[in-house]
Amino acid sequence: MSIKLLAIDLDGTTLHKDTTLSIKVKKALKYILTKQVTVVPCTGRALCALPAEITAISGISYVITSNGAAIDHLPSGRRVYQHVLSKDVALCVLDAAACYDVMIEVIIQGKVYTEPHFLHNLSCYGTTPAYMSYVLKTREPVDDIYALTAQQDGGIENINLKMADVSLLEKLRQQLSKLGTVALTASYQTNIEVSALKTSKAQAVKWLCGQFGYSMEQVMAIGDSLNDVELLEQAGISVAMENGVPEVKRAADFITLANTEDGVAYAINHFYKEYGD
Repeated sequence: MSIKLLAIDLDGTTLHKDTTLSIKVKKALKYILTKQVTVVPCTGRALCALPAEITAISGISYVITSNGAAIDHLPSGRRVYQHVLSKDVALCVLDAAACYDVMIEVIIQGKVYTEPHFLHNLSCYGTTPAYMSYVLKTREPVDDIYALTAQQDGGIENINLKMADVSLLEKLRQQLSKLGTVALTASYQTNIEVSALKTSKAQAVKWLCGQFGYSMEQVMAIGDSLNDVELLEQAGISVAMENGVPEVKRAADFITLANTEDGVAYAINHFYKEYGD
């Protein structure tokens, strides 16, 4: 195998529906680390929302968060890369969102901020019961998300917009796309994730590969959602989850089992035949 870096999405991919890491997947990740493969979680989550089960795995040193807006080196606690929204662009996004009944989350320097009334009505904005506990544990309530954003001089990584009404969400997506100053993607059907133009997991992985002297041909990427498509298209080996969206499956070389069936472990077993689960 010529693979030097394994880029893994978390939600819907590495983690089960209850956001936990299975023993089988953990064992597979530890195994591939022994093969001198750099394992890098690549997620839409903010740094503060990374599961301890992932960050505690010895050998996982770098994490890509906020859909590629930031890369952090865990052992040193140092941010080594970021590509963030300007305050003016972020405020334009919030102005557009203000016309809709949409939950707003702003990721600033690895932390997620939102207003209390959103946290009290998560189901109204498309958050499933399986994710409610996770959201409540990882969000910091602020009285005025607009005012908080207006106070920032930098470090606005991502704006996450959530709405249960998918048709209205699509109208908002079209409105935001006309700005021409942002990158839009999604982790699931009921959200829009807004980043600085040209921000993506693929760009962050490419930057990290440059630091190590790797090429994208030496990357294996595994994902399930729209925010994984570009990365899968550019990786040397691309793996889609069985539970992935059609766009991800079309971009993949191989379709593994669903996240509920430990698909990441199955994919590692497929490409590293000597590995047994």
